[in-house]
Amino acid sequence: MNWKVIYISHKTAPIEVRERFALDEMQCERLMLDLKDNHQIEEALVVSTCNRTEIYYNANQNILNSVVALLHQYKNIETECAHHFAYLEESAQAIMRLFRVAVGLESRVVGDLQISFQIKQAYQLSKELAMAGAFLHKLMRSISHANKRAAKETEFRDGAASVSYVTADILRALIQNIENAKILVLGVGAIGTDTVRHLHKMKIKNVSICNRTFSKAAMLASEHAYEVIDFENVEQAMLDADVIISSIATKEAFITPQKLATIAPYRYKFIFDLSVPRSVSTEWSDMPQVVLYNIDDIRNHSAETMAKRKAAIPQVENIILDAFAEFITWTEELILHDAIRQLKARLEHIRKEELARYQGKIKSEESELLEKATENIIQKILKMPAVNLKAACHSGDATPLVAILDSLFAPAKEATA
Repeated sequence: MNWKVIYISHKTAPIEVRERFALDEMQCERLMLDLKDNHQIEEALVVSTCNRTEIYYNANQNILNSVVALLHQYKNIETECAHHFAYLEESAQAIMRLFRVAVGLESRVVGDLQISFQIKQAYQLSKELAMAGAFLHKLMRSISHANKRAAKETEFRDGAASVSYVTADILRALIQNIENAKILVLGVGAIGTDTVRHLHKMKIKNVSICNRTFSKAAMLASEHAYEVIDFENVEQAMLDADVIISSIATKEAFITPQKLATIAPYRYKFIFDLSVPRSVSTEWSDMPQVVLYNIDDIRNHSAETMAKRKAAIPQVENIILDAFAEFITWTEELILHDAIRQLKARLEHIRKEELARYQGKIKSEESELLEKATENIIQKILKMPAVNLKAACHSGDATPLVAILDSLFAPAKEATA
């Protein structure tokens, strides 16, 4: 068990740095295949969201510099940004981080359920690339169990406080003084789709949906009785809208002052940029008639909800500690099973060698009895160390005992002259 993690997050870097390292699904796949082919890594999980890019892997070697160099290469970044990346080499720390990230303790909006889905998607990719083995399968099951307990036993997931919900909630307050406010949702990925659903639940009208793939926008629009706009007409739609919510995937700014040059100077326009990399030009910050919210501006909007969630953090941390302890016990039992299997193989080799010496000296019926008796002896010899090692697993003392056992029964090394 040599689980490690390399990551950049909202706690280590500002959005203008994070967005440059955001990976789409194809880039995640490319990175994982690089790890597999060039570093012989068999298990890995790559998570890339608006707030983080994290690479978990199971191996002995430290590949921090190689991974950071690959990310710079993939994203055509010439400026050295390695100092924004963090690295956890201790297996227990890396495992604990994945628990905390997946449950939502490390999210900007504490308890954000979106990260759970994003972790599941990353795990699905690991499975598709045959880079999820027994270790990762068990770890994801343990994380899923902790997530369910946090939802059922605490108020950590009470209320809605995801980025999409907070966006819709802020918007609802903003448009109260705008008669027949027109809202444009640009991009229907996970966040865009969730935002539309929250707008519908809040009974917000005059919503138009635009996406590069028309069929996706049309399907979502029909689901909520909203208008759909062909992407060819997106610039006019942006001019007409009072509020633009953008989660479009783009390598450079899509909503620029140049595209909205004819905006009336007396008319306010609210723009929410939920994309990473950002899809709205930062030049809007200097425009007095435009109010721009980016992913880092969308803070806690529901004080009561967040207060409940924050109050539940100690309970959630205890749930994670329980799940973590159970997982570590499982990993130690894996070591135990492997050690017992190797010891049994060595004893079996000795048993067969000894039986072979007497094979021609005893009758067949005696041979069968001897075979059975010696097998039983092996089983009884193995029983006591197996019981003691299993007990040691639950007290966290198995690893040194396994090392001693392996050393005691290792083939003797020939003396050198």
